[in-house]
This record gives sequence, C-alpha cells and structure tokens, in this order.
Amino acid sequence: MQKSFTKNYIKIYSAQFSAVVINVLSLVIVIPYISDNSKIYGIYSLCVSFTIFLSYADLGFLNAGYKYASEYYAKNNRKKEIEITGFVSFILTAFVLIFSILLILLAYHPYWLIKNISNENDTRIAKNLLLILAFSSPNMILQRMMQLIYGVRVQDYILQTILIIVSIFKISSVYFFDNNGDYNITGYFLFCQLITAAGLIFAVFYARKKYSISLKMLAINIRFSKEIFNL
Repeated sequence: MQKSFTKNYIKIYSAQFSAVVINVLSLVIVIPYISDNSKIYGIYSLCVSFTIFLSYADLGFLNAGYKYASEYYAKNNRKKEIEITGFVSFILTAFVLIFSILLILLAYHPYWLIKNISNENDTRIAKNLLLILAFSSPNMILQRMMQLIYGVRVQDYILQTILIIVSIFKISSVYFFDNNGDYNITGYFLFCQLITAAGLIFAVFYARKKYSISLKMLAINIRFSKEIFNL
C-alpha cells in the first residue's frame, strides 16, 4: 500500500483550485446571456442553488462514511468498505428521491417559486428546467459515491480532473445555444446534466477497472444497514 500521499495531496489541491476557477468562469460566461430576462435568470439561479443544496443532502453521513471506509480500506477489508459506501449512497438516494418529487411538484406550479410568473414562455422554461434537474438529480448520488471511492484512496484528484474536463465542455458549448440573442437556456441546462452524467459514468467504470471494484457488489450494498447506521 502507498506509504506517502504528499504528491496526492498536491494533486488534489491543484485540482480543487482549478475546479473553482473553471466553475467561476462558467458562471461569468453564462450569466450575461440570461441576465436580460430577470425571471429566467431567477429560475436558473434557483436550479444552481438546488444543485448546491443536494451536495449537503447526506446530513453528514458522507463524512462519517469517509472515516470508516478509509479505516476498512487501510485494513484491506474491501467488503466492509463497499458496505459503508453502499449505505452512504442509500441515505443520499433517499433524500434525493424526496427532493426530486418536490421538484416535479414545483415544475407544475412554478409560481410557488417565482412571483408573478405568468408569461407562457417563462412558465414553460421554468417547468423544463425543474424537470431536468429532478430527473438528473441521480448525478449527485453518483458523484458523492465516486468521491467516497476515490477519496478513501487519496486519489480524488482523478474524479476532480474528470469533472474539470466536463466543465470545460460546458463552457465550450455556451455559444452553441445562442440563437440570435434568444438563448436556449433549457437546451444548455439539459446538455450540462447529460455531459455531467457521461463524466460520472466514465468515473464509475474507471474506478471499477483501476481498483477492481465489483459494480454488482456495490449495487447490492446500496441498502439500509442497522449495523452501519449505529456505527
């Protein structure tokens, strides 16, 4: 097993810094296209905020999972590590499912979120964005699961690098959705979710190959465990 992780830490912090810069850059590029329409800008901002909220939907179970999964990994107990990862993923899945149902409800009643939204086009865009976010919310489950798997090995810079490449694709695609001043924010948001899903799926199969992780075993262990809950 690797004894020194200094190089890994440098790679992790470098990747994190790059990710922050690229995420800020993506916002700077996208916002001018949609800021002319305050309602659409508000809807898009809400969707981004909901995505950030999902990052904290595990109620701290992910951090605890890091601790115990790391211990089992250090002891070369792959079975227990996978069980911890599956349990944390189950907790997050439960919250994401509830959140997705709420988003679908809001999609058909966007005026609950945006005051005085009555324009048919704005209402349609709001509905589409919320539905896209609802059905793409499993992305967050995959991302957090991969963060755990790569993180316990102190190699989450690999996942961050994949997500940075995804972000570059997002930035590069911004201009393709500009239709003579009428920005297709729905198409852009859908593309972002799809390219993110593609990146995460790649991360899953890369982890399977690199760490010899059984995806079947991982899927089986996405369930509630009283033993792990008590732990």
